[in-house]
Amino acid sequence: MLTATPCVVLLVWILSLIVQGKLEERKREEISRQRAAIYEQLKADPELGLREHWGEMNDQIRGQLIIDSLSDPRVHYSMSQLQRLYDDYPRLRPAILALPACSPEFLLAHFQQACAESSKYPYPMLDAIIRNPNTPLELLETSCTPRSCRREQSGTQNTP
Repeated sequence: MLTATPCVVLLVWILSLIVQGKLEERKREEISRQRAAIYEQLKADPELGLREHWGEMNDQIRGQLIIDSLSDPRVHYSMSQLQRLYDDYPRLRPAILALPACSPEFLLAHFQQACAESSKYPYPMLDAIIRNPNTPLELLETSCTPRSCRREQSGTQNTP
């Protein structure tokens, strides 16, 4: 009957940790390569993520790539693509509204919703609109509180 000495047991344990670490490192490298290849496809065709509903997938890599692509100036979404992302993925709305690619009309169209959200959450949509360089000056002049956010069609504020 063979008995292992404590030194042998310790050596086997250390070697198994080294092998496990190497396997995990290879897995991370493979994921990184896959992520880079998928991101290159998304940069070339931003419609890909919409067409394949990456935001709905349980695939964390593709879902995160959509989020990453919104802050990447090398990825050019059209206004219709941004509108679809805005409609389909509410969690992305603050990131979308912050994009310089958003037209003033798009920002105006979503201002009331951002004001309404500001009464429930800590203002991420409203903050994104305010910081966007394309935000019309008239919106910046609007006081946005839960009671005064709604503006008349003429452009004047409702009084509380």
